[in-house]
Amino acid sequence: MILLLSLYIISQSSPGLEFLRMGTGSRPLALGNAYVSIGDEPFTIFYNPGGIASIKSKIISTFYSRWFLDTELGGIAGVLSVGEKGALGFGLRGLYTDRIEHRTEEDPWSYTYYNSYFLNPSVNYSYRFNNFGLGLGLNGLGVKIASDGKYTLFLNSGVRYTSKKFAFGLAISNLGLRIFNTNLPLSLRTGLCLKPVDNLCFTFDILKVFKDQLTFYTGTEFSAIGPLTLRLGYNPEVYSQNFLRKISGGFGLKIGNITIDYTAASFGIFGLTHNLTVSYNTAVQKKKIRRELLSKEKILMSETYLRQGIEYFNQQKYDEALNAWDLSLIWNPDNQEVLDWVSRARKKVRENRNIN
Repeated sequence: MILLLSLYIISQSSPGLEFLRMGTGSRPLALGNAYVSIGDEPFTIFYNPGGIASIKSKIISTFYSRWFLDTELGGIAGVLSVGEKGALGFGLRGLYTDRIEHRTEEDPWSYTYYNSYFLNPSVNYSYRFNNFGLGLGLNGLGVKIASDGKYTLFLNSGVRYTSKKFAFGLAISNLGLRIFNTNLPLSLRTGLCLKPVDNLCFTFDILKVFKDQLTFYTGTEFSAIGPLTLRLGYNPEVYSQNFLRKISGGFGLKIGNITIDYTAASFGIFGLTHNLTVSYNTAVQKKKIRRELLSKEKILMSETYLRQGIEYFNQQKYDEALNAWDLSLIWNPDNQEVLDWVSRARKKVRENRNIN
């Protein structure tokens, strides 16, 4: 239905409100905004709501970037798993700029300052069907320029398919009402993520903003060693004729439950920006607890078979004792007490054979 409605209003759409096309999150920016097919972190909601269906834990992320002059971009986003196949995503991103000069034709030599901001809150739900994730996001947009403020609502929708070797994404964004007599940049984005090996990903996006030209983005991500991930991207929308200024780079570092992502991305004539994202994932802690419980279970099972073997040993049932201790060592191969008892039992077996 959303696709049909999008096609219906194509003829009335025009690019505008570039804030809604800005990259949000250090990882997407490092990959050149080629992100519609990637869905394992909260800021995915601003690219493809269907992507968060693959998240099966609680994650919260914060993002900050200081631009040229007094302009700042930031956001917060989170994802909660809902049931076995659903995920709820929420986020808020904003752009704030201060000390903009205002002059009048009557007195161009005198001026005052004003500020402006753009705010985009978002609530999303995604559901997983086998390898597919389908998502829908309800978004708000608040714009304030000097003393004049306006608000509107719009929808984002997307689908993502994942497999071991590749992932595919398709999203429709900014389907909504005009604001300040300006149409939202209604857009269709599709992309592919190729994974020739487990620790390497090549991602490609195509963006079509209606009544605007096609734009291609690309990026690559490589899990180098342990918790370190390296990223590189190319974004042709950067305002520069210099190819190198369109390239972004960054890294991700996992430390327990916390992930730190950093990206250096050029904005052409406006210079280099530094982008930082910090995320907290409860799944890491859950895995640690699960490992600890499993370790305790192994120790308990090993001790159980150890005591059983000792009982057999005291009854001079040495073969049964050795079988019990074999099971004990399966659960805990490093149980030295079991190894000592095995040595004693084998010695008894040899003594009995010599007597016979």
